[in-house]
Amino acid sequence: MAIGGAGPSIVRFPYRTTTMKTTFAFPRSTSRPGFPIRWRSTRNFLALGILLISLAGAGLSQAFVTISCKNFNSLSVGVPVLDESGNALAGPNRSWSVGYFSTNFDFTTATADSIKSNFTVFAATSPTFVLNGMFNGDITTTLPPYDAAFTGRTIYTVVGNAATVAGSSAFAVFTANVPFPVVDAIGNGFATAVTSLASNVVYGTLMPPVNQPPGGTFPNGVELLGNRDTSLVPEPAAALLGSLGGLGLLLRRRRSWRSSEVHNLKGADNPVVRLVVGDSMSIS
Repeated sequence: MAIGGAGPSIVRFPYRTTTMKTTFAFPRSTSRPGFPIRWRSTRNFLALGILLISLAGAGLSQAFVTISCKNFNSLSVGVPVLDESGNALAGPNRSWSVGYFSTNFDFTTATADSIKSNFTVFAATSPTFVLNGMFNGDITTTLPPYDAAFTGRTIYTVVGNAATVAGSSAFAVFTANVPFPVVDAIGNGFATAVTSLASNVVYGTLMPPVNQPPGGTFPNGVELLGNRDTSLVPEPAAALLGSLGGLGLLLRRRRSWRSSEVHNLKGADNPVVRLVVGDSMSIS
């Protein structure tokens, strides 16, 4: 439909779709084309906004959580992981992972089997070592919003003698006593666990390295530990008390023997019979 009057004429083309009605208007005679669009329904804006919000929410349904771990600060400050021969751990069959252990897990009586059965891995990836026996890297995975499985639990770093924790038969376990970060729906979680001190080792055998990592001068490393005998072994203090008790009983019996060495027996003529244990009998 053409509308005449002063100025250039305007031609309007109504265009209807199933979702919106739009009118395109542009001058019939002009040196440059123009297409001012007039939106007839604010309801369409609302629908578009809801769609965009839904798409953004779908992207935020998983939060990225990163744990950064390392077991050294320099080539002389740290606790390198050693194999069962005391050498800095090397070769392709090795791995380190982060995760958490069951509540009240006792490392003093732990074995390699109980390490595997009580450890929940944070991510399936197994990062590599920067040098023999020395790890330094990030492990990242996605967790659901407001995650409750990992959030707040203590982070542990587990090093094994195979490509995965499940395939390993000997371990060294570290902790910096740092919890997993809180996960929400709008940000990434991040935590750092530095375990460069001997006090950070909770499972393994502390000992000087037989062979150091390249360029390293570490006073101590931690040797991988497999299954061990967890039978009851008395503590040193308890063993000492037991020995002293046994010695006391021995002394008491010895005194008892000495007191019974001499027996006075009276015969018909009242002779004194003196009996000495281990000696011949004499009458006086």
